[in-house]
Amino acid sequence: MSGFKNIEEIDTGELDPGYTKLKSRDLPYFTKDEGVEEIRDFFETYSGIPPDQLGQHIVEITNESFSAEQALGYQSLSMHRSICIYCPLHHKALPLEGNRYLKETPDATFLDVGAYIAYDVRALHFAGIPSSTLNGTDLLPFWDLGYELFRDRDRFSATFCHGDILDFSEDSEAARMFDGNVDVVFCGAIIHQFEWERGVLACKRLLKYARKSSGAMIAGNLVGSNVAEGIEDFKKYTSGKYTGKNPVKHSAESIKRLWKQASEELGMDLPVEANWRTWESIDAPKSCVVMGPDFGMLEFAVLVP
Repeated sequence: MSGFKNIEEIDTGELDPGYTKLKSRDLPYFTKDEGVEEIRDFFETYSGIPPDQLGQHIVEITNESFSAEQALGYQSLSMHRSICIYCPLHHKALPLEGNRYLKETPDATFLDVGAYIAYDVRALHFAGIPSSTLNGTDLLPFWDLGYELFRDRDRFSATFCHGDILDFSEDSEAARMFDGNVDVVFCGAIIHQFEWERGVLACKRLLKYARKSSGAMIAGNLVGSNVAEGIEDFKKYTSGKYTGKNPVKHSAESIKRLWKQASEELGMDLPVEANWRTWESIDAPKSCVVMGPDFGMLEFAVLVP
């Protein structure tokens, strides 16, 4: 087993959005076994897990994550979508431009900010990108659970380290390893956690990772609306349990404005693309409909000259 059960000894601080730590499975978006059948063949061939043991294997990994529930209880790990559907099928998480860049530039360095159990990183590896060029950061060592889930610790050579998307200190591990050294920076399902001001800070931090004067790219996705923007009330998604600051409900236009403000405050004028996709188009789990009919996946791509 990993050292992940000692997670309760790690304090992620007040900057970590509070609704990610709600200590309950009694939430409307919790799903127990969605998506297992869709990836059974993959787990059997890549991870060597017999099909009759897959369900129990995933349950055991999820239960291990909840051993830390008294301390953190990150809810996205309780949603088996993170473990199931978004692992081998997550090529769609990175815009096509990013996938093409990595495939056409063999030595390009990729960094997943908020890597979690590293399903996005593995999706690129499954698509043919050498794992030695892949990297990830997160507040906590969730990647240890990824090694247990995929049973590939001895053959998956991506690099992971602690990193906070709101930490600008130059002596942090992530800063020392990646600042100014990354060709493709990816940030999935993170920016929708913040109100506007911290969203701007997050964008600025992502820009620090990008390799300058090399045509680097910052790409990512987040939950957003195709109709309107505003402030999202997370109480309605958490059975009233969340009481912290509510994040921005983004649209494609507001994401462009967010990046425009962040880049201008750094004296830069960067081209930004953003588009909205339905849950169905990215094979998202059915539990996502709890967010409402106007919600889906926003994708963005920022080119750094």
